[in-house]
Amino acid sequence: MCMLHTIWRKACCRAERIFRTGSKPFYGHQNIRREFRPHWLLLVLSLLHHTPALAVAPGTLISNTANATFTISGNPENRTSNAVNVSTNLQLTPSKATFFQYSSTGTDAKSTVSSPTGCSLGSAAGPFPPLPNPDYPGIGTLDTSAPVDLVRAERFHQGEPVFVKIKDKNRNLVRTLRDTVEITVEVKATGDEERLQLSETGNDTGVFVGYIQTVALSATQFDCQLAVAEDSEIRATYVDLYDNTDTAKNSALVDPFGIVFDSVTGEPVDGASVTIVNALTGLPAEVFGNDGISIFPATVISGGAMTDSSGTAYNFPPGGYRFPFMAAGNYRLVVTAPTYDTPSNSAITELQQLPQGPFSLDPKASYAEAFTLTAGPPLNIDTPVDPTNSDLFLQKSASRSQASSGDFVRYTLELVNNSDQGSAADVVITDVLPVGLRYQKDSTQRNNIKAPNPGISDDGRTLRFDVSSLGPGEAVQVSYVAEVTVGTPFGEAVNVATAHDRRGVTSNTARAVV
Repeated sequence: MCMLHTIWRKACCRAERIFRTGSKPFYGHQNIRREFRPHWLLLVLSLLHHTPALAVAPGTLISNTANATFTISGNPENRTSNAVNVSTNLQLTPSKATFFQYSSTGTDAKSTVSSPTGCSLGSAAGPFPPLPNPDYPGIGTLDTSAPVDLVRAERFHQGEPVFVKIKDKNRNLVRTLRDTVEITVEVKATGDEERLQLSETGNDTGVFVGYIQTVALSATQFDCQLAVAEDSEIRATYVDLYDNTDTAKNSALVDPFGIVFDSVTGEPVDGASVTIVNALTGLPAEVFGNDGISIFPATVISGGAMTDSSGTAYNFPPGGYRFPFMAAGNYRLVVTAPTYDTPSNSAITELQQLPQGPFSLDPKASYAEAFTLTAGPPLNIDTPVDPTNSDLFLQKSASRSQASSGDFVRYTLELVNNSDQGSAADVVITDVLPVGLRYQKDSTQRNNIKAPNPGISDDGRTLRFDVSSLGPGEAVQVSYVAEVTVGTPFGEAVNVATAHDRRGVTSNTARAVV
């Protein structure tokens, strides 16, 4: 508006010079000046009358002239100024695109205006009718007529709405209105493409937010729903209408698979058992299918196939696994794979250099430690496993996942000689008890038959079981009972065991958690 004031000021000043130096000079007659002043005041007031400015495109030529009508000694007079021309310009700013998703808990979320969102129907050119309220699996329809709680996201579930924010200050063209911008959202895996019209979150913000519903259906371009698939990528692209060199892009994954992979080669490992447990209770976690309602198994096999309680089938890629929907909380992944040791002893920096990388690795979750899952994004954790360099393979389990002071836990060790040729002689299993647990005398069994007590260290924690020899393909089972004493710390009690033979061949490390 200041620019327009300046334009009118210049025009008015030029008009006044016309009155003073036009074809009929005034010669400073006071009666003429007195007669002229009221009309001039009306002219200036009419020129400066304020109405909301409409946006014009950069480079638009605006031409202004001033015209005055008045009387001198009863004679009507009219004077027109010369034209004052200005060209509009726009202070360009860089843009940024960000994905957001609905937060059911509101934790770390920001209440955000996202409506109305227009969507091109039938073609990229429009029209852009407003989208209906989106649905969120397991919750229902979200009311976008009011602000909704959103958090930044890099991963989405099939069936949930995808929210996109564009920040571009120079697209705030009219400060008293909510402007709009347009973006393209596409999924190459399904061939879908949609065009959205995002509305400014408020007057004079320069921030634009909108949404689109994802569906697990075959794609139809410009039908105002985004067809996605497991492990697909959503890409959003924005181009500034007034500066085609200013583009903003971002991408997000849909229901990505976790991968169990060989820590030496990087190749996916099929046949691994992957269980998600509640880190606080040690019990299998509650998992739901894609719809957020159907029960999904807490144990899956990498590279395999599963079915949830509604009959929906899930097929995993090589080494892949999924746990579609879970509540926010603390969890732990338990992975066991024949001929592999878990958790891996390889560092993340080394693993990311493998040919199959980069991997989605977490310093806790990828190494069988407790981790926190926040509400919203699907689980996406890759797990490295170390190849066993020995024919001896050891597994360990506990009779219960929870225990209190005074309780008894039976631990079971299963050792297999996987060699099809050589025997393992003088085999010894070394088992280290958690702090606070104590071995119960005469509780040892070998293949369900009473056996001698193990050798016990001075601190009572390290147990040594003599297994003698195992022939090719032979297995042995050793079990014993331990008491949980008052000195046991609260939390997870991790039991660790290994086996070795006379040649120094060592098995994998086996663990059990109570």
